[in-house]
Amino acid sequence: MYKMIRIFIFLLISFFLFFIWLGSDHQDTVSNRQITATLSGKITDKESAQNCLDLVKKNLAAATEKNLETYLATLSDKAQADTKKELSSIDSYDLEHELIAFKVLEQRPDSLFVEVFQRTSNQGTTHYQNHIAQIHYTFMIEAGEWKITDAIITNIEQID
Repeated sequence: MYKMIRIFIFLLISFFLFFIWLGSDHQDTVSNRQITATLSGKITDKESAQNCLDLVKKNLAAATEKNLETYLATLSDKAQADTKKELSSIDSYDLEHELIAFKVLEQRPDSLFVEVFQRTSNQGTTHYQNHIAQIHYTFMIEAGEWKITDAIITNIEQID
């Protein structure tokens, strides 16, 4: 009888510890899944490519922080005008945007065409499907600075 009680207590403690371990150490949180995207692909001018990579990171950080002014500053004038119409719902969701990969497909002195993979995760209570998007960005120099002129989503993989 005592042996069965000890086995039962052992199993109970084991399950308890397993759920604690599952819930804390291996939880998929922002801090333990951050990925730092690096330059890859057909790079002919590393400095320009790095500037565009930094611009996408700034763009995604501004989107995550809901900083509309900074977000729009990463876009070309034409893209800003087009995007302002679509941003009415920016406050409706609490999303986190992460850059996973940045691959240069074509580079010219005044333009850059890249393939990007970015993860968007819902951090709030409003329903939003977490996903990884494959996006093709076009960058051009405008008033001496690199700007995002176009972003076309070519694939979305739903996660979670």
